Amino acid sequence: MTSLDTLTSILNQKCSFMAAIQNTPQNILYVVTKENFLKCFPILKRFDLKLRFLEKRKLSLDIHISVVIQEVFFEVTFRVVEYSPSFFQEIVKLLPNADVFIQEILRG
Repeated sequence: MTSLDTLTSILNQKCSFMAAIQNTPQNILYVVTKENFLKCFPILKRFDLKLRFLEKRKLSLDIHISVVIQEVFFEVTFRVVEYSPSFFQEIVKLLPNADVFIQEILRG
């Protein structure tokens, strides 16, 4: 079973993905809508989760997190498509330290 299989089996309880890509054994990219990110987040929050950084892309927002599940370290990127500006406020509620990154994105 790959890291992608492990993480996807945990997340599949509540959320679905437009795409799931395993870049390296511990680096995974999920392409999701805003709604599906909000469904995935509570599942991951049960584990040792840390925000690494946010990255505004041309048509999406990448939310880079690290999470430890069953003593395995994962670097996970959620590429969120189809989001509105109000999504930034929702991210800050979930991840208060995201505010620094969001302020920079909004300035840029």
